[in-house]
Amino acid sequence: MTNKELAFHILEQQYKLAGLTMEQALLLSPDEFDNIKITEQQSREWYIWAVDFVSKKKRWTKKTARKEVGMVDLMAGLIVNYD
Repeated sequence: MTNKELAFHILEQQYKLAGLTMEQALLLSPDEFDNIKITEQQSREWYIWAVDFVSKKKRWTKKTARKEVGMVDLMAGLIVNYD
């Protein structure tokens, strides 16, 4: 699995939490995308899952996986609703 495929896979899992497919998310305008949010709990569960998934797939340490997942989330992840 390439890094790009891995990023798409973990983001697809996050988008599913908001009821979106990757194809739907790619078709959204930036303003529409910014209005889609997930809860803090969903974000935490996704992050834990993504770090475990990435570390197993790439055979990276958890520390490295946390950094990479954090960057993917920062660049293309959904906004977290902390209310």
